[in-house]
Formats: sequence, structure tokens, C-alpha cells
Amino acid sequence: MSRRPIALVQSGDAFENRTRVLPLALACQAAGFEPVALIDDPGAASLFLLHDVQSLAVADLPRVGPFYDPGFDVDATDLCRLEALRRERQGWAFDDKALAGVVRSSRRIWQGLDRLGPAAVFAWNGYTGVWANALRTYKAARGLPGGFMERAPGADGVFVDPCGVNGDASIADGSLRAVASLGDDDAQPRERENVLFVPLQVHDDSNLLLHAPGITRMRDLVAFALEIASRLGGDWRVVARPHPEEAPDARLNLPRDTRLSVDGETRLGDWLDRAKVCLTVNSAVGLEAATRGATTVCCGEGIYCRQSFVVDGRSGDVSTVAAALQARFAAGDQRAAARGFAERLTADHVFRTDEDPRDGAARLARLGLASHPLARALGGRPPRLIRRTARYGEASARLAAMRQDGAPLTIDFDFDLSDRLFLTYRLNRSPLSRAHLAERAGLLFGRAVELSPVHRAVAATGRVLMTAAKRRPKDAHGYALVLDEFGLPHARHHASRRSWPFG
Repeated sequence: MSRRPIALVQSGDAFENRTRVLPLALACQAAGFEPVALIDDPGAASLFLLHDVQSLAVADLPRVGPFYDPGFDVDATDLCRLEALRRERQGWAFDDKALAGVVRSSRRIWQGLDRLGPAAVFAWNGYTGVWANALRTYKAARGLPGGFMERAPGADGVFVDPCGVNGDASIADGSLRAVASLGDDDAQPRERENVLFVPLQVHDDSNLLLHAPGITRMRDLVAFALEIASRLGGDWRVVARPHPEEAPDARLNLPRDTRLSVDGETRLGDWLDRAKVCLTVNSAVGLEAATRGATTVCCGEGIYCRQSFVVDGRSGDVSTVAAALQARFAAGDQRAAARGFAERLTADHVFRTDEDPRDGAARLARLGLASHPLARALGGRPPRLIRRTARYGEASARLAAMRQDGAPLTIDFDFDLSDRLFLTYRLNRSPLSRAHLAERAGLLFGRAVELSPVHRAVAATGRVLMTAAKRRPKDAHGYALVLDEFGLPHARHHASRRSWPFG
């Protein structure tokens, strides 16, 4: 086991999650920790192996021993708090059998962590999924430092806070103060349309269930927007935008009103630049809207919802909100305050993929998370970690050489009909297509590549094989390089078998 204190960073297998938490893991490494990424399936270790970060796969943890005692009281209802709220809204009770299954899975995690002995734990929001709840509970019971993660505002990176995310974050009380910043564009505000723009959130998202008890449906939010529009004047209208990750077959169930339109085609940024008001529960889109010059109304709790540039809509009182909006219009542009907050938020809480890990280590210090006394494992056989080996290093070197030589490249592929892309925790069954494989390979090698015209099982013609990360490729030793579906060196093929806890 490592002599450096271990920082456990929950990742999961979704490609987006892995890319977002990687800079946090590298920052922990620069701060003196030994980062360990918690994944579900061993095949998801590839991105972390590429950056010399160890992984622990939940699938490889042993079953709970008959005499294992975590040493703290287990509150099954707390472990299932979010899922219970979801089922309550759906009219589906959380039965004792389901509760017992959650507790059993959590005990498996706790036993593994006791044998690992982490000095810090970073959980993905603390409420979504069994592992996040188990880590939140374990972190509190053991008194471990660390924090909670959520998607950072923007296209990449992760938000980290020692207390929680959204309404649970340490800055959700409005305590974060920042210097106003105008940014680089023209300081003159744009002419905006009399539109209340409503970016819809996923109907059962944890942000709504935990931090907006007054909004049970997106229909309620849109109805509230329509009432505000009536108070503001007859020329006001409402534009609702469906969430891009809402289930395709989900019915929006919005009010019927001539002043309401639903627009999922126009770019998000266009509406943020055109609409005078952005009405949201606690979506990060509201913060982006404010930085662009729109007036944001928040109806729930979140990391920015109590800032001075936000109109408080938590009361649900139409007259109060309409009056506050009129006063805000008269007061003038609030972009400078919003941008100052966003810059301070990024500096203190956001880990980006393109930053120097040493900058991330300094951010951990500002959050009070750089102190790491060496933790002690509590007994039992230590879990086997998936480590970067010489064999994987050789595969990485071959990949670098093939990217540089510029020679024509043909890639074979070996997938079956059940293979899917695990892109995000919601888009977890996306179809796998030749177009995707060609795109990933092109990004990896920096040039156009040719996919074999036939399935590898029929004919092998190329130097590189792409196959699913979830299984060990067969008869692949004739290839110079084996990649997974995301264009990463295949963890199961290129890692030394002795470093794996499975055959």
C-alpha cells in the first residue's frame, strides 16, 4: 500500500465524470496525497492509468464479511433520502427489501474503505446513487476531510466544496464576496427583449428534490413565469427550453398559453443574450445569464442564489417578484457583480482540465483540504488497486509515437449489439456508431483515420483495435495498440494481469 496519505475521489464510469474529476485527482497528487479514483467497472480505469492515477473498482470489492461492523449507527432512511423523495413523487413506496439492499451495498463500500484507510474522501454530491450516499455517511462517521463534487459551470471541470453542493455548499448562504468585474466585451448593456427565459431542469434532479421544496414540477415554474409576465406588462412573453438531458420520451406537461413558447432548437447562449429575465430554480444557467447581463430570478437554494445580483423568488409571491424585477430594471446592469462572483467561484472552488495541478493544490489549501495526516487502515486484507504498470506505459509510448509519425492508419473494431456508450450518468445507453469511433480516433491521433470496412471478427486489417472497455479483448496480441470505445489504451488488455484483482 502507498505510504502517502490516500485521497479517495469518486468518479464512476461515465466518461464525463471521469474527465471532470481527473483534475481534482491530479491536484490531490500535487498536494501530497496519493489519489485513488473510485470507479464501478475495472475497464473505466483507462483515463486514470494514462495519468498515473490509481483506481479502486467497486465491482472488485469482496462481499461483506459476516463479522464486519462499521462502528457507527446506520440510518437506512438517510442513505436513501433522495431516492425516497423521487419515489414519493412517483407514488411508489420505498419498501424494506430495497432499503436492505442499499444498506448491504453501503456496508460493502465501508468495509473496502476501512481496509484502504483513506485520509480524505471526495464524494459526487453525496446524495445521487448508492456510492455517493455511502461515502457521505462514511466521511462524516470517520471525521475525514475532503469534500463534495458537482459539475462546474461551463463545459468542463468540477466544483468542489467541503460542506456540500448547491444549497448545501458553504457559500450557499451568500457569504462569498467578490470584486465586480466587467470582463473583456463591450461594457454597454445590450438591448433585450421582454422575455422571461425559463431553462427547464430535469424533473427529478437532486437540485430540485433537495433544494427547492416549493417547486415539485417544471409546470409550476413555467406557470409562475406566466404570472410574472402578466404583472410586468402585456408585451411580455415566456420562452421555455427543455433540458438537454431530459429523457427524450418525457412529457413536459407545460401550461397552454399564447404567451408561452417552447424552444429547444435555438442555442442557449442566444436566449441568454436576448431575454431580459432568466427564471430558474437553481440551475447554473442562471449564473451564466447574469454574467451576460440578464436579470436572474432564483426560486430555490444554490451556490449563487442569495447573491445581490439575483432576485429572490423563493417566496413564490408574484407581486413581490414582479416589483423586485421592476426595481432591478431601474437600477441598471448587474453584469459586473455577477462576473466578479463567477471569477471568484472559479478561483476558489472549480478544478479545470487545462490547469496546472499545482494551481489545484493551492486551491485545496484555500479550501482547508491540504492537511493530510496519514490515515490508518482499520484491518483486513487491503483492496487491490488498479495501477499503471510498465506494460501500460509501453502502450502509452506506442500511442504517442503513432500520433507523431503521421502514417496512414487503419483501425479495426470489435463490438457487439449490446455495447453502448456511457457518456454521462443520464446518457448511459447511447448508441455506439462508426461515426463516433471515427471521431474519437481522429481526436486521439490528430488526423483522419480509416475504420476497417468490416467487423474485426470477419477480417483483421489494421494496426490498432478498438473494442469495449467492459471485457478483455480476444486474440488481440497481434495489434500494436488496443483502444476502448473512447480512444483510450484498453485497461484490461494493456495492464499487467498481476495488478488486477480478477483473472
